[in-house]
Amino acid sequence: DAADVETALRLTSLNLPAGVIKLGGLEYLLRTRSKVEGAEDVARVALRAGRDGRRLLVGDVATVRDGFKDRTVSARFNGDPAVTLALTKNERGNTLRIARDVRDFVERVGPRLPPGVSLAVTYDESLLVDIILGVLESNALIGLLLVAVMLFLFVGWRGALVAVLGIPVTFLLAVMALDWSGFSLNGNTLFGLILVLGMVVDDAIVILENAFRHLQDGKNPGRAVIDGVAEVASPVAISTFTTLAGFLPLVLMTGVIGKFMRIIPITVALVLLASLIEAFWILPSHFVDVMGFLRKKSHEKTSRTGLDRLRDGYVAVLNVMLRWRYAVLPAAVIMLIGSLFLIPLIGVELFATDEFSTVQIQVTMPDGTRLEETDAVVERFEDMASGLPGHELEAVIGNSGILQTADEWQFGSHVGQVWVDLVEATDRDRSVAAIVEDLRQRAAAIPGPLQLEFRSLESGPPADAPVELLVKGENLDQLAAASEAIQDALRELPGTADVRDDLDLRQPQLDVVVDREAAARYGLDPTRIAMAVRAAFADAEVTTFRDGDEEVDVVVRWPEPLRRTVDDVRRLRFASPSGEVVPFASVASVEERFGPLLIRRHERERAVTVMSDLDGEGADMGAINTGVMERWQDLRTLFPGV
Repeated sequence: DAADVETALRLTSLNLPAGVIKLGGLEYLLRTRSKVEGAEDVARVALRAGRDGRRLLVGDVATVRDGFKDRTVSARFNGDPAVTLALTKNERGNTLRIARDVRDFVERVGPRLPPGVSLAVTYDESLLVDIILGVLESNALIGLLLVAVMLFLFVGWRGALVAVLGIPVTFLLAVMALDWSGFSLNGNTLFGLILVLGMVVDDAIVILENAFRHLQDGKNPGRAVIDGVAEVASPVAISTFTTLAGFLPLVLMTGVIGKFMRIIPITVALVLLASLIEAFWILPSHFVDVMGFLRKKSHEKTSRTGLDRLRDGYVAVLNVMLRWRYAVLPAAVIMLIGSLFLIPLIGVELFATDEFSTVQIQVTMPDGTRLEETDAVVERFEDMASGLPGHELEAVIGNSGILQTADEWQFGSHVGQVWVDLVEATDRDRSVAAIVEDLRQRAAAIPGPLQLEFRSLESGPPADAPVELLVKGENLDQLAAASEAIQDALRELPGTADVRDDLDLRQPQLDVVVDREAAARYGLDPTRIAMAVRAAFADAEVTTFRDGDEEVDVVVRWPEPLRRTVDDVRRLRFASPSGEVVPFASVASVEERFGPLLIRRHERERAVTVMSDLDGEGADMGAINTGVMERWQDLRTLFPGV
């Protein structure tokens, strides 16, 4: 049987150390080697030999041929067969440079390909990175301009010049420190730079004002700045370190969000430390150079006018407030408390996201679905997506056998995905959310999927579903029932979409049950029977050989027509030690059932996560969570132990 072929090939291919032999002044390593070198060599492997010298070879009982592995994934691009290649950068990689190099490669190699073969870039994260960097850079320039204007109004143009000169110097020092620390410039580091942009001049302003005071007392610029720095050095340093103490604890955040945000407090800390260095050692030099041309009276006229005007207005308002202090204080408390009630109306979002012009349709079929069936369903979703208006659609890419989620890449014959690549937002009328809703309505007419999820890609850290509920317990059947009840409750709430869970209890399974007493009568045991069944249906890789630069697997399998149905299992035969052929039904039976494909745990308890997306931008996630928890209070008595 197949198990005999598998055993013979395993025993034929070996590379076994056998000790050391000392000959003269040398030690020789003794090694026994035997290796098949191709299909013809595999066919000549002997299974058994008779006393008359005749041998039974693998080629006598099996067909040995060169071939390819069975297809486990498939891909199409705009309906045509395709091969998709995903490039992922490492920590030190530059997204913009990699994307530019890939596009240059496509433009260079594409024209040289044979007719009917083409290259195309279908998903380019650098486009969004370009947009984010452009927004951050424009914000930084606007912030820098506003800082300069404020300084000009209140410390004069020469004082503003001294302070503003320190900003690029500070950022230069901070960027150099980031590079030495192994970080690159990205959306998060630029956000940190913008966040701290207004703080970098705080130290400079304090030192400038104190140096101006000494300058007005008649001292020369050099002596004025030395005395000014000496007087305020301690409070300026302490102020900077207290700000650092507020940001640095963010470095200790854990999880995906912690990894994503860690660079922000690090950037802020490096910039603040750089601003302290600039204020103590570089600003004094700028002060002496600029203020050397400034006369004391002109300084008083140009630098104090705006500040005096602001001070007069502030004193007038403060006098009114103090006069009506018993009314102002309660009013301020009421305004503070009232503002807290406005938070639910405004909404809370940890990361403001920017949408990619890409939509992913995640297709999950019942466990055990053949790849061909999954591929047919995925193709229907491709046709559906191709029906979008031509001015909105760039490309449609379909994959069967693979599913890329935010957390992992899943492989299996029952999963698939469709990538819908849209034109840029400036070239279409509808938002990505509106297009997703359109696709969701069109998909309702396609039968087959067990789970269907529409995901619009967004910037920011990898995120879980907007609504997630963790259900824990020890009994899988109760967990499954509780999960279904919670999903039904979620579907009844307004604003939910694509309700699903991550429980895999639907894997069809055939159990071979061995009758040990019957098997013993034939000299067989459960292990021998199990090995024979595996050899027939499991595509056992028994050895490998090298063909040039490639390593080729040698696989033992039954012919495809003999391993398609349950009856093919029942038609198996086993060879007993005495040489007798034993029918499958004499020693075993087959039971069909469903079993778990994967059991997840949380804090050592079996767990199921129920998830839901939001249907539209106006959905209230807080109301959904409250509603489902209220419904669960009515359901929990039905599921003890959950």
